[in-house]
Amino acid sequence: MMKPEASKVREGLLLILFTLVVVALFEYFAGYMVGYHEAKSFSQEYMDFIGPWGVKNDWGEYGDLPPKANRTFPYWRTRTYLMQTNQEGFRNIEDIDWSDDVVRILAIGDSQTFGPYLANEDTWPSWLEKTMRHRYGTHIQVLNAGIPAYTIEDELEYLKEKGLGIRPDMIVLGVFPNDVSDYRSKYRKGYVRSAKRYSQEGVPHVTMFEGESGGSWIESTNMYSLARIIKEVLSSDPDVSGIITSPSKQTATYMEHGQILYFNTSDPEAKGYWTSFEKDMASLVDIAKTNDIPLMIAYIPEHKQLPPMNHPPTLQEFLSNMSEDKGFVFSDQTSLFIEKGSIQSCYLLNMVEGDDMRYDGNAHLSRYGSYLFAEGVANSIDADERLRSIFSEGGR
Repeated sequence: MMKPEASKVREGLLLILFTLVVVALFEYFAGYMVGYHEAKSFSQEYMDFIGPWGVKNDWGEYGDLPPKANRTFPYWRTRTYLMQTNQEGFRNIEDIDWSDDVVRILAIGDSQTFGPYLANEDTWPSWLEKTMRHRYGTHIQVLNAGIPAYTIEDELEYLKEKGLGIRPDMIVLGVFPNDVSDYRSKYRKGYVRSAKRYSQEGVPHVTMFEGESGGSWIESTNMYSLARIIKEVLSSDPDVSGIITSPSKQTATYMEHGQILYFNTSDPEAKGYWTSFEKDMASLVDIAKTNDIPLMIAYIPEHKQLPPMNHPPTLQEFLSNMSEDKGFVFSDQTSLFIEKGSIQSCYLLNMVEGDDMRYDGNAHLSRYGSYLFAEGVANSIDADERLRSIFSEGGR
């Protein structure tokens, strides 16, 4: 017969074990909920661009999208769009033309290059192909390797693994301000290309004890992150709550969240992101130089840098100085957007009635903005003797 003391110890151990199992299960469940909220709150649009199957870097032979896709995405009710890919996994209808006389331009970048809410032919890589063919002839192909949520780290890895394999005659990297702020650890953990963290359901799963970084061990748990999210939702006013659920407001809100990170280079929180950005950018430039591939880094202005907001050109100045040191061609389209466009014409945004400093909608390039950006890139090619000679001489 078991002694009363031993029985109590046994019951206590079983209770502790039961509690640990419950905590572990709840932490595991909280990981899914945190990942789901993050996808819904500031990056649901990234899932929507490419559909519920997400992105896997081993899909296409040379691109990261699934080959021969032909799908319509109705996620933003007023902006349903068709995404088509070729057999190599690029967002192109035509397959790669391997003819010796074809000049191949590889366009890399994030969602602004991919072109969400636009048809294939209205993305800036497609407009660039049409523009260059009009100026130099039909022996030109621009391959759209843009992927939503990628930043320079991912594009560098993509070039090493696949991009160089198409033997491009030129690389155009479209850079947007969030390429800096996307280096924050919480975001990288969910979307870094090498981790292939997109699930088949399109919801990133945060594994156990991978919640907020920093602070105490309690603050690093998913349960703490989930509790914080619930508190934020319950304490939000109606307008803020709408930000979480309304696709029309997500991009603008996300940009405001990242503002301090990519415009204030001296901010302690942002310093590490700028350092990582510069390191990976330098590596990308070196790879192009080592393989003797001309590189253009083309800056896509954020809508807040246009009138009447006129936010400072911090990233442009950073890249311009870097181009002088590293020897790549830098093309900034901000002045062209200001001269020939506006916030409402260049982006999928509409001004909130009576307030010219607030815009509702989506901060990605519009059809016209994509066309204008491509025109600026083509003009920069025309202005550079080495780049111009590529198109007059033919492909590699």
